[in-house]
Amino acid sequence: MIHGIRNGKYLSIAGGEARKSVLMVQDIANLVPLLIEKGGIYNVCDSYQLSFRELEMVICKQLNKKKTNIYSLLFAKSMAVFGDCLGENTPINSLKLRKITHSLTFSNEKAMRELGWKPMNVLENFQIE
Repeated sequence: MIHGIRNGKYLSIAGGEARKSVLMVQDIANLVPLLIEKGGIYNVCDSYQLSFRELEMVICKQLNKKKTNIYSLLFAKSMAVFGDCLGENTPINSLKLRKITHSLTFSNEKAMRELGWKPMNVLENFQIE
């Protein structure tokens, strides 16, 4: 996403409404000692599942780029079918489109409750280096 926005080749599809669970690398560093001490299986992610559009906006702001254009889902599906014909190395195909347009979120409540872990807010702390 960063590379595409930086180069002006990123396509925001269907308003970027899909939400994803994400995590700052610093959160993993803070979590490892707690896991070594207690152990267990946990979902780890930010407490706020951000949308693609929210992340696009943060990246555009940091790169001093204008907001990305939003393309309709119908247009994206047409491109994806074409991409399916060209092979898996195309920028967009049906599998990639499905991942971009469907939400995938998890709950970190167990890790927060049992380990006393508090993740950083990705929207507030994300920095392009």
